[in-house]
Amino acid sequence: MPADPRLSLPDGDWPAYAGRIGDAAARCRDRGLEPVFHHHLGTDVETPEEVERLLDLTDVSLCLDTGHLWLAGGNPVAAIRDWSSRIRQVHVKDASRDVLARIRASGGDLWDLVAAGGFPPLGQGDLDLPAVLAELRRSGYEGWIVIEQDVPAFRASDAEALARAVADQRANRTAFGEALRAAGFA
Repeated sequence: MPADPRLSLPDGDWPAYAGRIGDAAARCRDRGLEPVFHHHLGTDVETPEEVERLLDLTDVSLCLDTGHLWLAGGNPVAAIRDWSSRIRQVHVKDASRDVLARIRASGGDLWDLVAAGGFPPLGQGDLDLPAVLAELRRSGYEGWIVIEQDVPAFRASDAEALARAVADQRANRTAFGEALRAAGFA
């Protein structure tokens, strides 16, 4: 998680990193597929600045993840405005910077963040989902929107965890529908 800039990819490593992404993208395109890059906490491309650098150094499209961008210090609405020509998929995910701060203060990692509810159901975190959807609409976005929620792994036999996950997905569906209406889609 981007708490310590010393853990970031060194400046001198970016050209080779971008080259590997370009090679992977070419392999996908050779097979008739158009790749997208998914930025994510706990990887070399987390922060808005790192996403910008990736976009500057490659021609690959972006899978915008609203929750991971928010927790990496970004603003999903501004990202849509700034990167709309490169966004080909969107993962709509809520997130809580308060939970992130608490986990960082305790020395926790990404898995601890997930377990602590750092990615709550839509409408229960910091994400302004109607604003995100309104900006997608304004930008003319016509790609996939995936409703996503990072949750701790659990066994299928864990009835309580399964019931919680099902309830969260029902809540996500309801919140998404309300946000679509608020953004003028329905």
